Amino acid sequence: MKALSKDQSKQKGTLIDDIRTAHAELGTAVIEYNAAMEKAKDEVQGKLNALNEKLQEAGEWVGGITSDMQSYYDEKSERWQESEPGQNYSSWKEDHESLSFDEVEIDFPEDLELPDCGVADELDGLSDEP
Repeated sequence: MKALSKDQSKQKGTLIDDIRTAHAELGTAVIEYNAAMEKAKDEVQGKLNALNEKLQEAGEWVGGITSDMQSYYDEKSERWQESEPGQNYSSWKEDHESLSFDEVEIDFPEDLELPDCGVADELDGLSDEP
């Protein structure tokens, strides 16, 4: 082949246009995807905040309960504290104290980025003849 034929040059142009169009459409899809993910992230973040508020509330409630339990336990005699009922009570109190009300976290994924696609430009830069 001495050079690209007129038909091959036309096909090359069509391929270049098709690649550029497909890349632009991918860019639009990435933007729409990121927007939808941001909306979903906002909704999830709101629910996560609500959960963490309830965890904090529950932690404060259990803290008050365990404080009352400790006061009750401390008011009892050492003999009672060492007895089976006293040990059972102490275990019950420790079960409450061992609960963890740590804040829940979610690692959200990053936004998508449109990948570079320079093939159309490279193909366009190729000469149709030597």
